[in-house]
Amino acid sequence: MDQKELRELENQCIEENAPQCTAACPIHIDARAFVKEVAASNWQEAWKVLHRTMPFPAILGRICDAPCQNHCKRNEAGDAINIGALERACVRHPAPKRRILPLPAKKNKISIIGCGLSGLSAAWDLCRKGFKVVIHEPGTRAGEAIREKYFPLVEEAIIEAEIESLRGLGAEIVLAAPAGEKRFLEECLSQSDAVFLSLDALKEVPWDLKCDEAGRPLVASLLQTTSRERVFAGGLP
Repeated sequence: MDQKELRELENQCIEENAPQCTAACPIHIDARAFVKEVAASNWQEAWKVLHRTMPFPAILGRICDAPCQNHCKRNEAGDAINIGALERACVRHPAPKRRILPLPAKKNKISIIGCGLSGLSAAWDLCRKGFKVVIHEPGTRAGEAIREKYFPLVEEAIIEAEIESLRGLGAEIVLAAPAGEKRFLEECLSQSDAVFLSLDALKEVPWDLKCDEAGRPLVASLLQTTSRERVFAGGLP
């Protein structure tokens, strides 16, 4: 390698860090690999890129607001690549069959209160890591909050299929949970090693937690902790 090639390589070096677009993505989708496969119309391979890190891609691929685009290198030469539109195009193609192999089962049990996107995503990640997960849905159907917010953008059959895939990973979903009762959080804590509150699916939080002026629990942005030990939370208010 001559000096010119070496300097060109050095200018491209990111010191083993993820590209800016990938780093800006909350779930770290490899945007460059995804765009490359879409450009070649390799839809099955593009799906596989999403499957690596994205829970419920048939849902998230349709509603993603693509924060990666603000960090797209193409911005320096004009407009960013419209990765959000490419995701929506990809998930309109049939998904390849896949088999998720969870890590060995752990003894720890996690309760999730609320079946919003944050709760389902937490359940997906925990199940893959071998934890026993029980989701307590206040409604009579799993994912009521998702249906209310995203239907018809995300069709009923898609929501059902993605939730069924979560059951396939071993998650238990309990419907009509009495989440509005003050004692319910204590009951979950007594039966579990930790509790995650899916705030995007809970209309009220009647438990002993420190809250803001709007009555929403205070949540540490990095660790998702609340004022109660072993109680975590997530989801947009």
